[in-house]
Amino acid sequence: MNTPRSASSRGWSGVAALTLALVLTGCGSAGGTDVPGASSQPTSSSKPSAEESSPHSDKGEDTDLATAEFSLSWEDALDQAKQKFDGDVSSIELGWESTQFVYTVKLLSDTEEYKTLIGADSGEVLNEETEAMDKDDVAEKSAEVIDISKIVPWTKARDAALDAVTGRIDEWKLEGTGKGPHYQFDIAPGAGHDIEVTIAAYTGEVVSQGD
Repeated sequence: MNTPRSASSRGWSGVAALTLALVLTGCGSAGGTDVPGASSQPTSSSKPSAEESSPHSDKGEDTDLATAEFSLSWEDALDQAKQKFDGDVSSIELGWESTQFVYTVKLLSDTEEYKTLIGADSGEVLNEETEAMDKDDVAEKSAEVIDISKIVPWTKARDAALDAVTGRIDEWKLEGTGKGPHYQFDIAPGAGHDIEVTIAAYTGEVVSQGD
């Protein structure tokens, strides 16, 4: 014959069961990842766009390059390009590309031509390519090399261009040619098309102006 358990015995059994349940619940949630329904936040490895990373996102296509300041100077852009490719400067240009202002730098070695695009504010390399030069092009390309130590300051060339044509500078370029290096400024006088003003880079004199 079975002897009924006392109320006291049943009470202690209930307490023990409750304690065990609490201990098991604590063990199951300690790690966090084993709890059903728990969510985890994925880590994004995507890079911010050039526009998002630019510290001067207020600049637009109609910014006047005569007075605009960028995080990266054109000299800095040249130095950055030369860290990637051992060559001489044949041209550097600053202009609007899609969502930001971009430096386009070209360097020449004895056998290759290197081109890179660098965000003027982000400093990010947006594109770069190296191309072998044909033997027939080597002499012509060599004549386009610019001796940076001999050029007049950019500000002097800018002032000469604006003396010739008053307006907003939309784009500018320093480019080597067979007749020596030239600064070229695209200036918007307020109406109509931009006027291109060419300045001799070694003398600072106006060479030409026109559409």
